[in-house]
Order: sequence, then structure tokens, then C-alpha cells
Amino acid sequence: MGAWGVKLYSSDIAVDVKSEYIDQLRRGKTNEEITNNLIEENIDIISDEEEGPEFWFALADTQWNYGRLLPAVKENALKWLNQEGHLEIWKESSMKNYNARIVVLNELKIKLLSPMPQEKKISRYNLYKCQWKIGDVFAYKFTGEYSCDKGFNKKYVLFRKIGEDIYPPGHTMPIVHVYKWIGDTVPDISIVNKLTIIPQFYEPVAYKDLKTDKILYKLLLMSTSKRIIPSKNITHLGNIQDDEINSKAINERNEKHLCSWKYFEQYIIENYLKWENIDIL
Repeated sequence: MGAWGVKLYSSDIAVDVKSEYIDQLRRGKTNEEITNNLIEENIDIISDEEEGPEFWFALADTQWNYGRLLPAVKENALKWLNQEGHLEIWKESSMKNYNARIVVLNELKIKLLSPMPQEKKISRYNLYKCQWKIGDVFAYKFTGEYSCDKGFNKKYVLFRKIGEDIYPPGHTMPIVHVYKWIGDTVPDISIVNKLTIIPQFYEPVAYKDLKTDKILYKLLLMSTSKRIIPSKNITHLGNIQDDEINSKAINERNEKHLCSWKYFEQYIIENYLKWENIDIL
């Protein structure tokens, strides 16, 4: 059952039901939709005499707290609250736990039979979706303190969007390839066909230790809102599709390295300096 205590939300099942219910509310789904989905997804748990009660207790309590307790959910929770078979596991644990669990369930029963609070307003997720197109190429201008200290102030680096990834709770963030190039001015987009893509995260020596010819090139840019993206530093050069890229083919790992915009300049510069004098496979 995955329980670590006698309280209502001291089990994996109860915690999962509560968190999933609230998450789906914040995604704009109706109470009925969420309830039906949870029942379908947890049918094996519901049919288990020990785990089933955990499901209904958590769902009923959570719905009551949000002013959304459905009659069928209340009925199922009360059905189990009026039975004692599911309490045997607590008795086997210890009489202390058994008695404590009874207190918890009696409190839940009283709660479910009492007037429900008004329906709570739910704040919807404000999910970010990257508007860059696959193939878009950008020049980023270094302006941060770290960049100044390292002699990169007002220099440019190039990157190209090659994909997207979903980041919890549902942000659509860009995956990019960064080019092994630092320049003093914004170049013409055609330059990317003469450049190599720079590996991410691992030190050059690490690839010898990994004993693989596959290299991690993908960089996932942490973009959870438009506000945190340093748009003033970014110049759109245009779009180049995969079939227009003339650069050398790469043997790429399917991993991604996550980088926040807050540390983007420092990470890019440090990574560039690691690979500056290294021939990339």
C-alpha cells in the first residue's frame, strides 16, 4: 500500500490522488472529467480491498475541501468508512496504529457528513509555449557581468532551434544546437553552414571515459514564461530547415542538458572555452 503513517495522506495512493486531482483542476478540466479519469486510471487500486479505501478517502476529502464533492464519491467513501475489514492491516501493525487510524477515519466521516464549503476558485496554470519555429537561428549578445569579466562583452553566439520538450507542469520549451562560434557582430545566417555544433555538459575528456562516439549536443532552454527570456539580447537571423544544413552530420545522444536563462551566458562561455581548441567529432 505504500503507507508511512496513519494520517489520511500518509500513503502513496492518497498523495497521488490528491495531487493529480488538483493538477487537473488547474488544467481546466471539469470535476466530472477528472473523477472519471482518476477512476479509469486507478481501476486496479479501486478493486483492491486494502488500497481501494485509500483512493476513495483521498478523493472524497480533496473534493470536499475544494467544495466539489460528488455524490458517488461521497457514497463510496462512506461505504468504506462504515466497514472495518480494511483496518486489519493496521491492527497487524500495532494496536496503537489501529486506534490512531480509527480516529483519523472517524474525523473524515464527520467531515464528509457536514456541510461542504463553497466551491473554491482555482488558479489555472499559465503555461508558456515557445513561439520560435523549428529551424529558427538566433544570435545572442553577451551583456552580463560574467561575460564582461571574461572579455566576452557585446560578443555574439549563435544557436538554432531543433526541437521542443514539455517541462512540468506543461511548458513547451525550445531545444537548441549551439554553434562553436563567438563573433563581434551579428553574422549572416549562411555562416551556420560553415560551423560545427558544440557539445553540451560533458567535459571533452569525459567522452573517452564514456567510451562512446555519441555526443550530447542538445541544450534545453528553461523557458517557463516570456518575461524571463532576455529578448533584447536575441536577434532572429532567419530559418534554416534540416535539409538545408550543409554542416557535417553528427552522431547525437538522445539526451538534453537543461540550462536556465539566468545562467545562460556563464554556461555558454564556460562550455565554449572547454571546447575552443578541441576538434569536435
